Amino acid sequence: LTGHSHQLKFSNDNSGIKFFTPTYKNLHITNMPSPVLQLLVKHPVYPLCRLSLHHALTHEQIRKYRSILYWSSIVSNPDIHFTREFIDEFHMQLMDKDIFANEFWHNDSVPYTVDLLERYYDFVNWESLSQCNKAMNQEEIRIRFALELLPYKPDLMDMSKKPPKEPTLEPPKTGFHEYVFGDGSSVIVDWDAYGQSKRQDLPWDAKLIETNADKLNWSMLSNNQSVPWDLDLLTRFQDKVDWGSDKYDADGTLSISCVGISSNEGIAWTIEMIEAFQDRLSFYALPLNPKIQWSLEMLERFEHRWEWDMLAYSDNCWQQVFGHLTEDEVLQALLEAENN
Repeated sequence: LTGHSHQLKFSNDNSGIKFFTPTYKNLHITNMPSPVLQLLVKHPVYPLCRLSLHHALTHEQIRKYRSILYWSSIVSNPDIHFTREFIDEFHMQLMDKDIFANEFWHNDSVPYTVDLLERYYDFVNWESLSQCNKAMNQEEIRIRFALELLPYKPDLMDMSKKPPKEPTLEPPKTGFHEYVFGDGSSVIVDWDAYGQSKRQDLPWDAKLIETNADKLNWSMLSNNQSVPWDLDLLTRFQDKVDWGSDKYDADGTLSISCVGISSNEGIAWTIEMIEAFQDRLSFYALPLNPKIQWSLEMLERFEHRWEWDMLAYSDNCWQQVFGHLTEDEVLQALLEAENN
């Protein structure tokens, strides 16, 4: 965006979410010296998902930026103050049945009343409402709309609590043996027993892993947060580690992510580590890792690999890189980009 003019192009997907993506032609944005802000404008799906879903936007902000905000995320936002007046004003957007898996009727921030449900009866998703504890805890709602709710909540009339199910105790396993480590300490291990590779109490190191490499469940081990996965250990066992995989549809949309070690929250991924294994890692899962120390350099280094919508779920990423920006600064820049 530096020294050039660009233009943002709008497109719509089948989920009812409105996206705009840069086509780099004739965009002229005034007063945008910050590289951080430029990155957000370049990848608007990220800030719009983030702000629409995780920020306590005021009614005034929603009115001002309604044309660019993601209503599919706003309906799920637990921090927005949904008043009756606000719902009446924006009910067409909030209750849009074209939004895939619209969660408005499952949001505990909505002030559910019999009057609200009667007024918007034709918009109510009764299946979703039946799973909303806040609504189902109101006896008047359960009684008034029993016929609508019964298909999804057959035990509606029986509100008595069932006694908790007694836990089933597994019989003690046999075949354990003592494993002695170099420092004289020992633990009981049975490598043939299920789940040994995810144990947190073993002193995992390269020697232990290498000695038992053929006995380990590498999928479990790859997700084990007590393993000191660092650049050296990952390099040494990179052909055995379960890296997971991202699968994409023909249109480039992520259809499924088998995240493997990419979802291991015990690993503090660095730029160096990500660079070394960028062709193996899942950039869909990495944003959810709370130990990553985010920076503008990291985001720009792998700019074309990030799943920008998934970055919206990382509180640390937003706080560490964009936390100095106000919501209005970001939204105003995005609104200017749309209007140019």
